[in-house]
Amino acid sequence: GETVVKETARIAVLNS
Repeated sequence: GETVVKETARIAVLNS
């Protein structure tokens, strides 16, 4: 994604 914060949050969910 273009927004780093949103992208980081998405990855965190995938890694949870």
